[in-house]
Amino acid sequence: MYKRLLIIVIVFLINIVFSDYSFSQYQQYYDVLPDIANCTTGTLKQSEKTKMLEYLNKIRDLHKLPRFEYDESFQDEAMEISLISVANATLSHTPDASYYCYSQTGYNGGISSNLYLGSSSYPSEQSVIAWMNDRNQIELGHRRWIVDPFVKKIAFGRVDGPSKVGGNLYCGMSYYYDSKTLQNLNSLQNDFVAVPYGDYPPSLWDFGWSVLSFTVIADKSSRWANNSDKVKYASTLNGNPVNEAYVEVEDESGNIQRFGKDAGLGWAYDGYGVPNYCYWQMHGLAQQKVYKVRIFDVLVNGQKKNFSYQFAFRDPFISKPGICVLSQPQNNATDVNPNITFQWGTSQGADYYLLQVSKSTDFSESNIVFQKTDISGTSWSVSGVLEPMKKYYWRVAGKNDAGTGDWSQIWNFTTTTAPDPPTLAGPANNATNVSMTPTLTWNAAPKADKYQLVISTSDIFATTVLDKDDITGTSYTLAKDILSNSTQYFWKVRSISNISGPSTWSPTWNFTTAAAAPGKPNLLSPPRGATGVSAKVELIWEAVEGATSYNLQVASSNLYNDWEMVVNESGLTSPSYKMPAGKLELLTQYYWRVASVGPGGTSDWSSNGRFTVGDASPVEEDNFMDNTVSIYPNPVNQNATLEVWVKNREYLSLKIYNALGETVASVFDGVVEPAVHLLSWDVSSLPSGIYYYQLIGTKTNQSGKFNIIK
Repeated sequence: MYKRLLIIVIVFLINIVFSDYSFSQYQQYYDVLPDIANCTTGTLKQSEKTKMLEYLNKIRDLHKLPRFEYDESFQDEAMEISLISVANATLSHTPDASYYCYSQTGYNGGISSNLYLGSSSYPSEQSVIAWMNDRNQIELGHRRWIVDPFVKKIAFGRVDGPSKVGGNLYCGMSYYYDSKTLQNLNSLQNDFVAVPYGDYPPSLWDFGWSVLSFTVIADKSSRWANNSDKVKYASTLNGNPVNEAYVEVEDESGNIQRFGKDAGLGWAYDGYGVPNYCYWQMHGLAQQKVYKVRIFDVLVNGQKKNFSYQFAFRDPFISKPGICVLSQPQNNATDVNPNITFQWGTSQGADYYLLQVSKSTDFSESNIVFQKTDISGTSWSVSGVLEPMKKYYWRVAGKNDAGTGDWSQIWNFTTTTAPDPPTLAGPANNATNVSMTPTLTWNAAPKADKYQLVISTSDIFATTVLDKDDITGTSYTLAKDILSNSTQYFWKVRSISNISGPSTWSPTWNFTTAAAAPGKPNLLSPPRGATGVSAKVELIWEAVEGATSYNLQVASSNLYNDWEMVVNESGLTSPSYKMPAGKLELLTQYYWRVASVGPGGTSDWSSNGRFTVGDASPVEEDNFMDNTVSIYPNPVNQNATLEVWVKNREYLSLKIYNALGETVASVFDGVVEPAVHLLSWDVSSLPSGIYYYQLIGTKTNQSGKFNIIK
């Protein structure tokens, strides 16, 4: 029995001020433009009707349903109901005579159409996408009429223009279906209709709403023969449950989501298209992934039945991309930097590219070392993945919504070789008596960016005393306290390339360090405290066993500060040193010391020697005979120490004079008790130059000179 069918309508209510629109927004769809003010529909282009028929039939093809036929006899119904929708800025399947532009033809169109109203001019396909998703309309009536396998004849209507209510621009569309003329379904492939199904265009799916649906076709003779009498998603007998359908959806990883009556699965038997369907909402569906759907325990013609199918969101209306042509690195290339940029030509229709690099031509999962599936351009750089001295194979394929195209040819390349190991240079292999701070040297190796040096007391390098892998030159000097005396050490070096990694190790060499440092020397001449010494005095010390050289320092004070230093020599090979002319000044006291140097290191300094050049007569610390004065350091920079030796109690005066004979300081003037008096004197206020001191007493008259240097 025929039932009146109620259709859910879709309305878009974003208003556009009438004065802002222009006919150019929609004239492309018409041979004659609509005139809403005079209630005329205009004439839709034949190309637009043909395009929409083909668009709807592509959707039918997706679901393995027989194609629609366009019936021009229903064109007026489709156009008139679209006119009524726009004129009144509202949708109704049963408009009455109070509606602007009302007509009986429009009314007839309303009771047998999907309706669409947009607040602007949209492409005609937009209405179909909206009907197929039915956002917020769980009955899914529009979708079900489009995928009703029994519908055979249709028409498409469209009217654009300013509404008679407010004057805003609207676009009304209708899909008119003839519910009386039925398709012959004898060749129908499936006994169900599922949305989505098979390869399904992502552009048709509302991923934010994402409601899936399923309808059983139990009887191909009549639409109404598929109601709840024939198809039951849940039933009871004598109060006992007979069946209750449930759904499982499995993704590519084997994860399964289950939907049941109390877990998101619903069903109904209303008359929007085939009068049975079940539905469930499933968020998180991804594109380019295959989902398997299994529906269990549907009672069909009195028997429990299970169904299964699969779907994937990828566009079957477009072709897969063509084959890519590889570019870089060239096929069979060698000595390739492992940090590499792959390049290839564009593939017709590709939105993305898939790059694979493998250790073998079979590209098995275990041999793939790199894979990138969403490259938007035609090149990709890989760093830190490939190894040196390895052969690799690579290929590229284009991707779009239709899937992945065929793979390119397989090309291969071999990464660069490692650098050669360096050749050791010194100290010579098996060297003995080696310094405690030796400089180890080797020859440069091609391709090396740096070197690694390892030193051990074991020839198998079980433990190391040094392991340094960032040496950029071809030598390395060991710091003090790394090596021990009289010990054999083994060492080796390898080259490191920033690109291809390390070389093999050089041959292992060894050396033996010298014995401990030699002892400190004994000073011989001049004797400590000597006076009247020649300015060209020869300093002599006792030779030390094991010493290969000596270090010598002569200074104007026993602090040996840099500014006090007169001689600072190293590498002296004999145990004596002749003072060059002009180094020492008359009437000046000097200190000196010597250290021995050998392969095992440097000794401590000897005890200090002290002598005075010329006629000055400084006293011995332990046996002075007269009252004397010594000033040090000499030269002095800021603070001087005056050392006054007083043997007998006496009235003494100590004054300082400049080169002009002017008194610049009176240190003391009075009776002084016997002792060694140390006096500190600040000379920072005096300019550089030669100065003289004079110590005068009842039995004393001593003078001398010193320098102030700033």
